[in-house]
Amino acid sequence: MELLNTQHYVHHVLRMPVEDWPDPVQRGFAHINPAIYVSMQGPSELGISADAKLAHWDRTSELASIEVPALVIGARHDTMDPAHMEMMAGRLPAGATSTARKAATWPCTTTRRRTSPA
Repeated sequence: MELLNTQHYVHHVLRMPVEDWPDPVQRGFAHINPAIYVSMQGPSELGISADAKLAHWDRTSELASIEVPALVIGARHDTMDPAHMEMMAGRLPAGATSTARKAATWPCTTTRRRTSPA
């Protein structure tokens, strides 16, 4: 886990030292259920396992049926392929994309402005 924290999470999940992560993020990580996570994704954070429940889950063909405006939000340092994000937005009838240039997986946490004292 330490290797993920220092070499992956700080670059691709939340671009700050793990010890500086906001309380909601730390609480969320503390409550991850490994049995559920591994069954859905597989044992590695760096790629999905072929036998994982989500390995072949694809809803792309249904994007055209989403009739409400939808914003597909990505981040420059996330591991999600920007071209895939553009494709998803392009298949949504009222889709648009936005990319947080300084953020990773959680752009709302990395780029938020504090409006009140912490």
